[in-house]
Amino acid sequence: MTVSKAPEIVVVDASVLLAFYLPAEPYKGRALRLLADVAAGEVRLAVPTLTRYEVMNVLSRCVRGLKGDAGRG
Repeated sequence: MTVSKAPEIVVVDASVLLAFYLPAEPYKGRALRLLADVAAGEVRLAVPTLTRYEVMNVLSRCVRGLKGDAGRG
């Protein structure tokens, strides 16, 4: 009889979640490998409660930065 191993639990912050989606994140490759491990059932993600606010803060800064650059030139 084989005993299945419980998935490893990994706590991720906003930077990891953003790396899944944003193209220029420096750790995108590592984040995508982690996502593949999640899809394979080898890893489960735990996300701190305030992470959604951190993600929204970064995204809003990105949008404001893009709008600010569009008016220059």
